[in-house]
Amino acid sequence: MRILVVVQRYGAEVVGGSESHARVVAHRLAMVNEVEVATTNALDYWSWAPYFAAGESMDGPVRVRRFAVTGLRSTTFKESERHILFEPHTLADEHGWLAMQGPHTPDLLEFLTREGKSYDAILFYTYIYEPTAAGLPLVPERAGLVSTAHDEEPLRLVPYRALFQLPRAFGFLTPEERDLVHARFRNEHIPSEVLGIGLDAPPWHDPEPFRDHYAPRGPLVVYLGQVSEGKAVDELLADWIAYRNSGGAGSLVLAGTARMPIPE
Repeated sequence: MRILVVVQRYGAEVVGGSESHARVVAHRLAMVNEVEVATTNALDYWSWAPYFAAGESMDGPVRVRRFAVTGLRSTTFKESERHILFEPHTLADEHGWLAMQGPHTPDLLEFLTREGKSYDAILFYTYIYEPTAAGLPLVPERAGLVSTAHDEEPLRLVPYRALFQLPRAFGFLTPEERDLVHARFRNEHIPSEVLGIGLDAPPWHDPEPFRDHYAPRGPLVVYLGQVSEGKAVDELLADWIAYRNSGGAGSLVLAGTARMPIPE
C-alpha cells in the first residue's frame, strides 16, 4: 500500500505526543508499505517559525514532504483563544481562531487536493490543527484519523463537529479517548481501533546525577509533557501546593518545555 501520514510537525527533534506517535507508526508501517509524511517546516508549535528546509527528504525508509508555514502565530492568540473558549462568540470567530492557531500551510492543502487520490490511505494526526481540520475533508474517502482527543474546550467548537463524522476509520490511543469521542459526536458507526502507544525499553540510566543536582526530597511525582496552562499544569501546581501545605510529602518534578511561569 501507498500511505501518507499528515501531521503538523515531524522529526526526531520534535517533542510532542502525537508527533512522536506519528513518527513511530510511520516507521512501523514502512516495514511493509510505501510510506510518506506530509508536514510543515516548523519545529516549535508555539510560533510555527520555520526551522526545517521546505521540500523533500528521507527519514530512514520514510519520505518526508515539508511545506512552508504561512505566517507566524499572532502574539494576541491567547487572548483570542480565551474569548473563543470562555466567552460568547460567533461561528465566524471560531473559524478565525482555527486559522489564527495555525499552522497555516496552503501548499500542504493544495498537495492533498492534487495528489490525495494517489494514496491508498491517508492517516491524519491530531484533530485540532488546520492540516487535519482543513485537510481531511479534502480526502475523506481514504482518511483515517488519530484524533488524540481529550476533554478540552476546543473539542466543543462547531468546526470540529463535521470533522469527526468524515473519516473512514479512527485510531484511538486509549479506550477513554474512544468513549469520549463516541459520546461527544455519536459516531460509533465509524470503524475504530484502540492503537495504544508502543514504547521501546530505554537504555539503563544512572539516576544519581539528577538526584545530586536537584536534591528532590521524599517520593517523586513526575509530570512529563508541555508545561503550560493548556495542559492544566497551573491546576496541577495549585493542587500540589495545597497538598504540601496540608502536610503532604514528596517532590513534584516537571519535565518538559516551560510555557508558563513556575512558582518558587
